Amino acid sequence: MASVVDVAQHIIERLGGEVEPEKLHCLLYYCQAWHLVAHGTPLFPEQMQVWPAFGQQEP
Repeated sequence: MASVVDVAQHIIERLGGEVEPEKLHCLLYYCQAWHLVAHGTPLFPEQMQVWPAFGQQEP
């Protein structure tokens, strides 16, 4: 199982090195959700949180 940092680094590399934090958090959320639906297990062990002002976040 990858860590959220590993997944974030992979996303940043795939997108050319610059990703706004809000976009990165959103992509991490969707990666986690997709992996849970497709494989029945989380992609990374860290829990996501929903913050009213910012939406989903990894603490």
